[in-house]
Amino acid sequence: MHEVKHRAMVILINVITHDKFAAEEIVKSEIFDIITGYASQKVTATPVVVDLALDILQLLVTEKFVEETDNAIPR
Repeated sequence: MHEVKHRAMVILINVITHDKFAAEEIVKSEIFDIITGYASQKVTATPVVVDLALDILQLLVTEKFVEETDNAIPR
């Protein structure tokens, strides 16, 4: 199961990087909640998946799809 989570995070990074419209839709969807769950470690995931989720959130902040908050998830 963790392999699937890892692959999904890699695919999401590629989609967000190459398709800005899809990135907007991801932020509006439950997928974003799943990403933040992994990043905050509220959802069981391997350290690699957690790191990828954090990378996705940072990418979304950098591309201005979301704003970083004061209660940002530490690295």
